[in-house]
Amino acid sequence: LALELGLPLDVIAINGQAATGVRERLASRPGSAESMKGRKAVVWAVAARDLFLSETVASQNDVRWEEVEFNAKAPALAAAPAKVEATMTLKSVFPDPGAVTYKDALYGAEYRVDKVIEGEGIVEGDTVVVLHWAFENRQPKSSAGYEVGSRRTLDLVPFGTMEALQTMQMANDTDPAILDWYWAAEGISVEAVSNRPARLVAGGACVLASLLVVGVIGLVARREGLA
Repeated sequence: LALELGLPLDVIAINGQAATGVRERLASRPGSAESMKGRKAVVWAVAARDLFLSETVASQNDVRWEEVEFNAKAPALAAAPAKVEATMTLKSVFPDPGAVTYKDALYGAEYRVDKVIEGEGIVEGDTVVVLHWAFENRQPKSSAGYEVGSRRTLDLVPFGTMEALQTMQMANDTDPAILDWYWAAEGISVEAVSNRPARLVAGGACVLASLLVVGVIGLVARREGLA
């Protein structure tokens, strides 16, 4: 369609969520209530079978036909990359990769910003939505195991700049009023980093103890040999 029109298209494509998911994504955009007034055409593609499913079967297949409300809030300033230390306060529930038809999925999480290491536009105490990998090629990613309450160092990139991820299946239970979404592929656990010196000291002590034992055994052996 874009080729025939000779114009770029604004596309929202989410595998398996045309009934409601794509409309929710469109409606949640900051300023969508006003910006949609100027649109001349919207093409909404839906799987034909979804139109004929009974309510029970539709529910079993997670096909939901829900009303959506357009966002009247004005767009905020464009998000910028940042590096922060943050604590996860909410984690979206995502499905078992073996129980769904799609092989890749992301999930949304809310984080409370504890410290801004680099970047502007985010301050301590802010709540941000961060998208992580849930699974890729049906294999759970390490970020799938992040827990609420864990504190991590995150390299944040505005999610809108990650073009390849825009059509990914997404589990997102975060607050729709939080306008800025970020992407963070992996995050370093602050607790793990802070415990690293202790582990190194403990490891060094074990090595020294081992050397000491070896040294004592060698000394005893030499003495017995001399006797």
